[in-house]
Amino acid sequence: IADYLQCSLVEGKDSGCMDEYNQKERSRREKTRNAIDLD
Repeated sequence: IADYLQCSLVEGKDSGCMDEYNQKERSRREKTRNAIDLD
């Protein structure tokens, strides 16, 4: 988590080091969305 904070605070949200975290976050959201599919 410290790496994430340093990356986001020091390098900014659009930095290349954020790509990995954004990808993890996206896949986590996909799993959550699939788990609570309300259709």
